[in-house]
Amino acid sequence: MAAVLILPSAARCAWPDTDCGTDCSDLVDTAAVGHALPDDARDLLEDADADDARSLFRRVLECGGEALSGIFGDAVRSAGALMIVALLCGIGTSVGAAGESASAGFVDTVGVLAAAAISAGQVGTFVGLAARTMDELSTFSRALLPTLTAACAFSGSTAAGAGKYAATMLCTDVLMTLANDAVFPLIFTYVGAAAASAAFGSSALDGAAKLIKWTCMTLISLVVMAFVTYLTVTGAAAGTADAAVTRFTKTAISSAVPVAGGLISDAASAVAGGMSALRSSVGIIGLAAVSAICLVPFLRLAVHYLIFKAAALLASCAAGERLAGFINAVGAAFGMALGVAGAGAIMLFVSIVSLMKVVTV
Repeated sequence: MAAVLILPSAARCAWPDTDCGTDCSDLVDTAAVGHALPDDARDLLEDADADDARSLFRRVLECGGEALSGIFGDAVRSAGALMIVALLCGIGTSVGAAGESASAGFVDTVGVLAAAAISAGQVGTFVGLAARTMDELSTFSRALLPTLTAACAFSGSTAAGAGKYAATMLCTDVLMTLANDAVFPLIFTYVGAAAASAAFGSSALDGAAKLIKWTCMTLISLVVMAFVTYLTVTGAAAGTADAAVTRFTKTAISSAVPVAGGLISDAASAVAGGMSALRSSVGIIGLAAVSAICLVPFLRLAVHYLIFKAAALLASCAAGERLAGFINAVGAAFGMALGVAGAGAIMLFVSIVSLMKVVTV
């Protein structure tokens, strides 16, 4: 767990010729960040060199590359089962139906129902994967962000750090609630409506499925937009307030306490500098940890999304538009699950970078 064990040592004052006498790791709980990591992410970062940011992210990318071939094979096998159904439907339509539209419609209905039976478990698995990834991100953020916020406070950016932390926690809770109570159930409803529309050729059900898809993506987009807007507004205002308070405090101490006042002010600046170094170290490791949590689940969802979209295109040549439309809808469900988990990851990434870039005054 080298990437986690480096945190306390990174907190010490980073001046080569000066001993500030303060171990900043005693002021914030850096150990909680390591304990909050999921087991897979902790194992992934265990052999990485925490002093080298490139080493951390290289290790994450290597893990993704190692998993990619297996993920691609799983996606091809899953889509292959649907392609077999599409080929059988194509053969049944062209040979057995003998040009009768009623018989062709029956073959399409049977094919869609068979594809729905095959896809039901896969949709459940990947929606569960997105939900689990979001839960892991939420758990990790509740340990990482307070640590970064405390480092911001000790380095003189109390209001800016607190504002960004509050925005992230609020929007993350809203996103988790929306995902679990609305979006994930709507994804299952969307797949069901798409299956019914394809099986029975109902334009009304097709319209309902499209409306459900639009609702899911709009809800997620609104939360992310609100988060970015709130973070920008509160961060700018709080940063100005912190700068004014810090300058006033330094001036007051230097003026009120003769001789020693200047020393106290300089010591406070040294501690703030040490906290800035700690904030950067924790932030970089936090970014690597979030990448480790997200990379493999995101690859699984993204690869399945792309493979199923390609399978839908091929199925349209073999079996017609109804079955192809359902396969396309299954791929879209994977894309919606990816969008929900991606929104949570983007919010956490933006929050970490924003807290790392808080200016020490």
